[in-house]
Amino acid sequence: MAPQFKLGYYLPHKLILSYGEKLRWVTISRGRSKNLPYLKEDFPNIAGINGGTVWDRRLTLTYDSRDDEVFPSSGTFANLYEEIGHNISRGRTHTRTGLDARTFFTLDDDKRFITVLKGAIEVTGGKDIPFFERSTIGGENTLRGFGTYRYTDDGYILVNIEERIRLFRLHIFGVWSDWEAAPFVDIGRVYSSFSKGFFRHYQFNPGVGIRAIVQPNVVGRVDLGYGKEGLTAFVGLDFPF
Repeated sequence: MAPQFKLGYYLPHKLILSYGEKLRWVTISRGRSKNLPYLKEDFPNIAGINGGTVWDRRLTLTYDSRDDEVFPSSGTFANLYEEIGHNISRGRTHTRTGLDARTFFTLDDDKRFITVLKGAIEVTGGKDIPFFERSTIGGENTLRGFGTYRYTDDGYILVNIEERIRLFRLHIFGVWSDWEAAPFVDIGRVYSSFSKGFFRHYQFNPGVGIRAIVQPNVVGRVDLGYGKEGLTAFVGLDFPF
């Protein structure tokens, strides 16, 4: 459970300054399946294993020059953020600093081929940070060859490259829909120190997505990513980034 709010102010030069707060309650309990390992039994000593309440406050500077918020084909979107989290249950404070940027460009006037490049880096700092507040990657918007929250540590670095290719258009039930194929490569890793093998052990996840787009605001997608643990599929609405 995590109620939250966010306030923003538009600045010159396509900049937005925003402030947000989130209150998060976390409980840890055994799942419905008796055949899967129980977190408290396998990792009884990690910070946050008994759950807790965390109050997060984040200041974000956003740059947005995209030509469209839902279906961008050109421009850049970037978030630079600093967050302070207070673990009310333990009386400790931690920080989170990160940069998430993606750029879009197309080489043809018909926008049939759209290239998307995304880069992100994040680091958390503090003592006894709950595991559910640390930096994590894996899942439909980061490393699509793994399940959600597959890797967790003090920080992460991530690169996504995706080519969105419109295959054809269909007119169904009075509306037009665009169908796309989106081959992609996701590269990333978590880390605890820049000095400990920072340039090694990256995960490399190639894959392909199928997208159905009904403008002005509907995107359905299926993404298939391949990693060292096999094939992973994600189904959802909206683009991954």
